[in-house]
Amino acid sequence: MLFKILLLSSIACLVIATEEQCKEQYTEWDQSTECSHICGRFGTKTTKRTCKPGCTCSGALEQEVTCPKRQCLHPSPRCDTGYRPTLNWERKRYECLSENERTAMSGVVKSN
Repeated sequence: MLFKILLLSSIACLVIATEEQCKEQYTEWDQSTECSHICGRFGTKTTKRTCKPGCTCSGALEQEVTCPKRQCLHPSPRCDTGYRPTLNWERKRYECLSENERTAMSGVVKSN
C-alpha cells in the first residue's frame, strides 16, 4: 500500500509542472526538414517544437521558414519575388535579402 502511494505521488510530481518550470513552455525549434529548394529563397522548410510535459501551451508547434538566402545561378531566376541579390561582404557571396534585411545589414555595397 505504501509503495502504491509513493508511486502515485511520484507520477503526479512528474506530470504536474510548476509555474517556474513552465516559464519556457516549449522546447527549442528544431530543423525538422530540408529546404525544398536550394537557392534564391524559393524554398521552405518546416521546424517543430514540443510543449514541455505538464505545461499548457497554446502556440504553434510547427512553423514554415523561407530558405536559403544564397542566390540562384543562371538559368534560374536569382531571387524569389520580394528579395534582391545583395553582396554580403562577411560571407563573400550574394544573398537574396528582403528590403528590411538589406536596411539592417551593415557593409552592403552593391546590389543588382
